[in-house]
Amino acid sequence: MNVEDIYNINLLSFNVRGLRMETKRISIFQYIIRNKIDICFLQETHSKECDENKWRNEWGGEMYFSHGTSQARGVSVLFRSGFDMKVLDIKIDKDGRYLYMNIESQDTNFKIINIYAPNIDINQLRFFYKYKEIIG
Repeated sequence: MNVEDIYNINLLSFNVRGLRMETKRISIFQYIIRNKIDICFLQETHSKECDENKWRNEWGGEMYFSHGTSQARGVSVLFRSGFDMKVLDIKIDKDGRYLYMNIESQDTNFKIINIYAPNIDINQLRFFYKYKEIIG
């Protein structure tokens, strides 16, 4: 088997600036599917826990969340339907700033990290210092 065949994974990172509107959310999900993205990192989803089931059903694949508020923050990691992977470990920020995952796919371990850092310099420094302690 060719190495390119084993590790051919399509990734996308996308600041969506809110997914509360259903038409926008469905449109973004369709874009990801149409472009055959295997793993998608969404930032600024504005998701809440009560959104999870509906959004997962609309997406159709695996979807993991770190919620912010309905007006700010929030990150998600989406895996296309049928993507062969197993979650080994997951760390979720309660402020909707990061989602850290260890997964196994194609007999290989990967670290999947989605970050939505603060905009203000001093808050960024605090965030990355705290984040460094969390992931080691």
